[in-house]
Amino acid sequence: MTPQPPHPVHALTSRELAGYRRQLEHAIKGIDPAAPVQALLHHNLEEVLGEQHSRAALTATAGRADSGPAPAAAAARRSSPDRRTTPMTGPSPADPGAAPRDDLTPRVFRALYRAFDLHTVGGTHIAVPTGTPCYAAPSLSEVARKISAREHPEPAAPPAIPPGPLDRRPAR
Repeated sequence: MTPQPPHPVHALTSRELAGYRRQLEHAIKGIDPAAPVQALLHHNLEEVLGEQHSRAALTATAGRADSGPAPAAAAARRSSPDRRTTPMTGPSPADPGAAPRDDLTPRVFRALYRAFDLHTVGGTHIAVPTGTPCYAAPSLSEVARKISAREHPEPAAPPAIPPGPLDRRPAR
């Protein structure tokens, strides 16, 4: 029986692809070279090797399909000193020196994931289930104090009893 991958070759992870390649190489070595199944094994191995080669080429070219030099127009755009980059989720800022406003992404997140509260602290987004407490402080010890205070609240002070007629002692 020839080795079969769990998915089509193009859909295998790199680890699955390497494992399938080892299985095919082992099967080729373990079967008589004159066996008719050798052609199928070699064909499958060539397919795996081609997939590995194309992935290596994509990695080497940083994901660009062509490995040649970039067109002159694109190179000129990249080297232009007055070129600004603006995220697609917000409009261009009125002041070129101002940071672009990006409030669409959090709004979309909140609309899609209503069961979560979204907090943004210093550019880091934190999502916690709705109703779950979220503690933030400049130091870890302060966070620990806040958690401890919530888990173990201070006992309520007993109510003060005003002095009444029974609390008075006779004068001597």
